[in-house]
Amino acid sequence: CSRVNLTASSADAVVVNVGFFAPFSSPDGSEAAYGGVSWQLAAGAGLAAEMFNRRDGRVVAEFGELECGHRLLPFETISRYRESFEYLDATVGPSRSVCAMPMAVNSALDEIPQVSYWATSPDLDVKGTYPYFMRTIPSDSATALAASDFLAAQGWERVGILYVNDGYGQGYTEALVHYCGQRGIHGAAVAYESLDVASMDENGSA
Repeated sequence: CSRVNLTASSADAVVVNVGFFAPFSSPDGSEAAYGGVSWQLAAGAGLAAEMFNRRDGRVVAEFGELECGHRLLPFETISRYRESFEYLDATVGPSRSVCAMPMAVNSALDEIPQVSYWATSPDLDVKGTYPYFMRTIPSDSATALAASDFLAAQGWERVGILYVNDGYGQGYTEALVHYCGQRGIHGAAVAYESLDVASMDENGSA
């Protein structure tokens, strides 16, 4: 998590503390495929806040003051959040649905708005469960609907779905099976554990 402060220039300005949550490495400690993107996002967020606070229109070449988490696991996300929530007014992220969902429960309890830029699970649409959660990316309900329309247009009647067993995979699969069922397509889904080859046998079952 990285904390950035935003202040206005007027005398009666208030400080808004925004937490930025993003993955920078995979669960085994190696750099995630999108780790470079996350570093860019973190640097961009911090740089924008700094330039906003200073009213500085110049491009800052160096930006090395961020203190960021290095995991993308749910418990690491929650741990970082609990360390910082007392001084946060809002949070940005995390990217993965499996991390965004438990954090959204915590942010709702603390009444702290949460905006994710990458979490797409349809489960996060349930405002009764996640009242303070928002996102800038469409839910997977939209992509599942489009996928089911494509399958129907191809005349398919049965589809197999292999999905990662986390909040993202479960939410997308439930939506896809639902929309396929509405179009007379039978969907058979099989889950596997992320980064765990042993969770699948040689036939591809869980």
